[in-house]
Amino acid sequence: GLTTRIRLGFKLGVSPYGMAWQPLSIGSKRYGQQPLRDTGRLQQSITSDVQGDSVVVGTNVIYARTHQYGRPIGKGHIPARPFLPLKGDNVELPEAWAKSALGAMSKAMGLT
Repeated sequence: GLTTRIRLGFKLGVSPYGMAWQPLSIGSKRYGQQPLRDTGRLQQSITSDVQGDSVVVGTNVIYARTHQYGRPIGKGHIPARPFLPLKGDNVELPEAWAKSALGAMSKAMGLT
């Protein structure tokens, strides 16, 4: 499902749209390691829940927004490393994700 696809993005170090995340900076104590995989907390916090005719996917980790969109810090910045299928604050599923979600919904409704 959607959570599996999002978690796979963490494993591969790519956005839902297949764009590689910016590597960690040379000055980082984790330089050379994969971004957003230090403790696994953010990756494992991704959840989904069916609410009526909608599916809610997200995380309750406070620093998630910083990593999704990036932000300035001091004289530098934390680059955006999008892990949720969002363009701005709007959901925009990649085509393969949308087809998979529609197939799952059709199956759940007994249409296939």
